[in-house]
Amino acid sequence: MCAPGCRTDFAAAAHSFISPAVVRHNSNLPSGKASLRRRSQRKAKDRPRRWGFLPSKIFPKGDPGQGAPGAPQAEALPLNLDPLEARIGYKFQNPALLLQAVTHKSWAAEYPREPNYERLEFLGDAVLQLSVTAYIHKMYPSLEEGQLSRLRSSVVSAEPLRQVAAEVKLFNWIRAAGLPKAGKRHSSVAGDAIEALIGAVYLDGGWEEANAAVLRLFRKRIAAAARAPGGKDSKSLLQELVAKEGRPVYRTTQLAGGENPLFKAEVSLFGDFLGSGEGRSKKKAEQAAASSALAKLGNSSQN
Repeated sequence: MCAPGCRTDFAAAAHSFISPAVVRHNSNLPSGKASLRRRSQRKAKDRPRRWGFLPSKIFPKGDPGQGAPGAPQAEALPLNLDPLEARIGYKFQNPALLLQAVTHKSWAAEYPREPNYERLEFLGDAVLQLSVTAYIHKMYPSLEEGQLSRLRSSVVSAEPLRQVAAEVKLFNWIRAAGLPKAGKRHSSVAGDAIEALIGAVYLDGGWEEANAAVLRLFRKRIAAAARAPGGKDSKSLLQELVAKEGRPVYRTTQLAGGENPLFKAEVSLFGDFLGSGEGRSKKKAEQAAASSALAKLGNSSQN
């Protein structure tokens, strides 16, 4: 501190520790205090903006709940999960389980405190297998063990799981970082998420609720697959089913290319839409469309 009556030259003090470049930039300011203030403002401007626990590289600006334009690393999850619960027909008591069920491991890598769905997927796979096995064992007493095994495999394989995920629009809720939207539709991601969802229902509501959810999602496909003698593919079975009326017509379009191609096929009969499906090749997309048509026709015959 200076003695009473003395004056401190703040400008001189500021110039003593500010770099020459900064001094030249602020040479027209009235005082050294203003120079320090401007220097502080520039530092604040350069500091990355953060939103609580959200990494700034994902949401550098804007509403973190809606995402920021041009943020390729991750997609924001809609905060309202009620529509997804309505689609699967189950209301979660513990919403954290539902959130985990739609969290891909790439998202969990960005947010280490949020668990991914892999453990739920492991559990859900077992619940799905048991539920479908018990159902077909009860509903189809005339089928031999080998036929039951093939029937179950045709229902719980990757492509049917992806189709079920498409029906409930699960892709809209999957949280993934660095994964393009088309990538969420691939069988591996979609099938894993469906199994995780089933595992989450089991933990939240027990066996009865999980079994009911599985049958709501898969009953039509089980019925369609059970009508396929000798393990015929869906296109062949659909052709046999409508042979007296005509030949199904398939129209295929490509949704995504590159390393992760994705195709969508629609099948119709005399201009009447029967079903649609997606796959990583045109052939798989057409099979998926035929499977969807069989499920639709099977449901109509039951009503």
